[in-house]
Amino acid sequence: LRFGTLSGIELGHHVTIHSHCWIQLLNGENPDILPKLIIKDHASIGMNATISAAKKITIEEHVFTARNVYISDHRHSYESIDLPISSQSINSIKEVFIGSHTWLGQNAVVLPGVKIGKHCVIGANTVVNRSIPDYSVAVGIPARVFKKYDFDNRKWVAVPSDE
Repeated sequence: LRFGTLSGIELGHHVTIHSHCWIQLLNGENPDILPKLIIKDHASIGMNATISAAKKITIEEHVFTARNVYISDHRHSYESIDLPISSQSINSIKEVFIGSHTWLGQNAVVLPGVKIGKHCVIGANTVVNRSIPDYSVAVGIPARVFKKYDFDNRKWVAVPSDE
């Protein structure tokens, strides 16, 4: 397990962080404001996950991630070709929220500014670049909701394609 700054990390009860994860908090827009990573009760972060916060990432209770999940509330800047990317700043800093009872499949990527609702499934290899409503199943690059839970019929139903 590899951690960056620990002082802004809040872990709930019975949180599991599996081996080979990289969890870091970076100085973001304002160096006087410490970024936050909140992982609530009974959440489980799968092996080889990367979670990088420059502002705030909230992972609600009973969220489970598979292996190799990447969650970030910022992007790397690439403004100057005279400097290596690693020497350049970060940008697009926007909070990330993952709702309770949500599952993130293997290799899923969650980008800055995304809110994933409660009781969602994000499929393997999905890139989430926009918010996903509660009770949805989303897949693809970029993520597209293809099922929603129908409370009247008490089952998951297909969502018509945008095409």
